[in-house]
Amino acid sequence: MNKHSFFEHFSSFACLIAASAVLIVFLASCGREPEEQDSAPETSASVETSVVSATKTAPSANMKPRDGFVFPPEGLICLERVYYDASPTPDTVKVVYLRAPENAVDLVIPDGVTEIGSEAFHDCANLESVVFPNSVNMIPANAFYVESIGLRIRCPKLKSVVLPVHAAIGSYAFYGLQSLESVTLNRDGKAAAPPREDAAIGDEAFSLCRKLKEITIPEGVEAIGDSAFYSCRLERVSLPASLKTIGRHAFLNCFSLREIAIPNGVTSIAYDAFYGTPCKESVRSEMESRRTAAQAAER
Repeated sequence: MNKHSFFEHFSSFACLIAASAVLIVFLASCGREPEEQDSAPETSASVETSVVSATKTAPSANMKPRDGFVFPPEGLICLERVYYDASPTPDTVKVVYLRAPENAVDLVIPDGVTEIGSEAFHDCANLESVVFPNSVNMIPANAFYVESIGLRIRCPKLKSVVLPVHAAIGSYAFYGLQSLESVTLNRDGKAAAPPREDAAIGDEAFSLCRKLKEITIPEGVEAIGDSAFYSCRLERVSLPASLKTIGRHAFLNCFSLREIAIPNGVTSIAYDAFYGTPCKESVRSEMESRRTAAQAAER
């Protein structure tokens, strides 16, 4: 190939590359969807009213709906978002408590919060007490404890918890909190969220809380999961009338639990639910007498 032939071929090749690049850019621009304009209108008065009723805080002037979310005013660092369906009303507004401040000691979660983030309390090394509002009806799994790849994060100083009157509690929510002593219910008289369907205390929810002396289980709870209170120092337990079942090892090795009143609605108690507790025999006798009475009534 001579010199001139080489440059002719090179020139043709370069032109082909350039034409291909132009074609690719053209095709890409044709296939690209047009960018949507942010045409969302200013938040209506009704939406702002809903947000105010949920957060107890005046709405920000620049609060606008976007992708189904309404972000809360600046300053509410603990509240992640307020969101709603197509027709916002006080019943459809939700406020998520995403994460507690790391330096929190005595924490009162605002009334109107409806959901607790799954990792809301993982980094609260100084937290000593928490009060949940009655607008919440679920404490998520692992809320105060997480173990991942050998890393354990807890609230080592947490002593007391005030739960909503209606609250399901997820598995491992309070697992292994060595300082936890008291779990009671919020009796502030404010309107409470209804209990969840099939509300339960999850497996090992309070397992190894060795200083826990008393607990009042929220109303509406129907089941206590396996090992829920394993090795707790419980002295007083108040069970709700809604309770139906108590799982395996639920109160195993609760050496200080001398007596407990089993609600009439309880129909199933695992054979080893109270092993290692002073009240084991009294519970067994009580349930046996109920079965005998029920059988007699059927005859």
